[in-house]
Amino acid sequence: LYKIQQDMSRPLSHYFISASHNTYLSGNQISDRSSVKAITHALNCGVRVIELDAWDGKKGQPIVTHGHAMCTNITFAECIEAIRDNAFVKSQYPVIISIENHCSDEQQIEQARILKDTLGPLLFQWEGEKDDNENVDWSKTPKTWLSPEDLKGKVAIRSKPKPSDQPNVTEETAQDLLRKEAESLKAEDENNSDDETTESEVKEVEELQKLMYIKNMKQRPKIKDDGTGVEFAKQEGVSSSSFKETKMLELAKPGERARDLAAYARDHLVRIYPRGSRVTSTNYDPTPAWNAGCQVVALNYQTKTMPVWLNQGKFSENGYSGYVLKPDVMMAESNLWTADFNTLTPKKLNIKLMSGHYLPKPLGAGDRSEVIDPYVEIKLHSLTKEPQSYKTKVVDNNGFNPVWNETIMFDVYSNDLDLLSFVVKDKDTFNSDDFIAQNVIPISSMRTGYRVIPLRQANDTPIPHAFLFAKCSWAD
Repeated sequence: LYKIQQDMSRPLSHYFISASHNTYLSGNQISDRSSVKAITHALNCGVRVIELDAWDGKKGQPIVTHGHAMCTNITFAECIEAIRDNAFVKSQYPVIISIENHCSDEQQIEQARILKDTLGPLLFQWEGEKDDNENVDWSKTPKTWLSPEDLKGKVAIRSKPKPSDQPNVTEETAQDLLRKEAESLKAEDENNSDDETTESEVKEVEELQKLMYIKNMKQRPKIKDDGTGVEFAKQEGVSSSSFKETKMLELAKPGERARDLAAYARDHLVRIYPRGSRVTSTNYDPTPAWNAGCQVVALNYQTKTMPVWLNQGKFSENGYSGYVLKPDVMMAESNLWTADFNTLTPKKLNIKLMSGHYLPKPLGAGDRSEVIDPYVEIKLHSLTKEPQSYKTKVVDNNGFNPVWNETIMFDVYSNDLDLLSFVVKDKDTFNSDDFIAQNVIPISSMRTGYRVIPLRQANDTPIPHAFLFAKCSWAD
């Protein structure tokens, strides 16, 4: 699992890319700390797209924080230093810094200086596209994407900078901040905005624009009058666009809509981000976005629940490189992919879960706490609207070697997209059941026969010695 197993020489848009949302936040979206540790953690998990919200700071130094909120801030320079020091610890393939820019012209220029001085040779600086007079027009997007192999060991910039007419967030009262945040979240969800920054007053500073390889462009797709397909505005060159999770669910509806979104995403990068009302940094299910070809599915990595586990499992498929090649059926220009399981014939996967071994007590439980009563929830995350799921019996008072010997059959619709999750829990009679361990395995990585399934903590750290023992087979 830790070796690169796929062709890394295709254009960027041909890959799913591991991505985080508001990467600098250590907790909720309104009042928590901004921290370089959060950035370092994401990079060490294999995340390749790091999002920074840049605002004007004091003494001419841009800061990173969640605007119109009470989150603390850190300097833009600190963030770039953390990226420089940790970008290629987990993976050698390119890191993309996605900058949501609210800075004035002067501080955008300072951003450009920080990027060049701090990253040095790690910073990818493209040559730009020329106009009819053979002059470089930095507002133009690339004609085609380079590949992850071309960009190996490099940091690329994705942005659409704009000047900010907002005062420094530290100068506003808490009451003002909460009011503005509430108004912003309400307006975002009502308008179903497809971009995290406003469209007005966009002005790109050339010093920073020269560093932008990936241009974030406004794209307002229109669902056809009959409700079937989706129309995208034609663009010159290749670019990137952002859609909120609720918009994604409209566009990614299996059938003609998913067909048109997947076709658009063959050439252009499509980024998905959480809806604004997720103020506690919860996450959405990333699988519908992946099933429709969206490459950059940004998650709140500070919240370690199933969506992040799915992301970690998906990108284990290619050696935790942070890049996974889309399936060939999704890239075909004929017999277009629709993400509709009703058009596919499933294969039958049999999982015989026999036993567990060396299962730990819940995190934080003392040595004298009760012996656990484990059971396992197994789910196949596929093209179906809801995961196919199964829960084993509870084994009383045995975390050392519980035995289940239960067989489950799943309908697998796509070897390349389906993910199988295992979550071990401790049955509690009076309170909610305690989490013990988890692992998510791509179906493409499953091997038949008797298999050891290593277990991981909620934060995806391996649990020494703990594993499930199962037999995997395909039905005839």
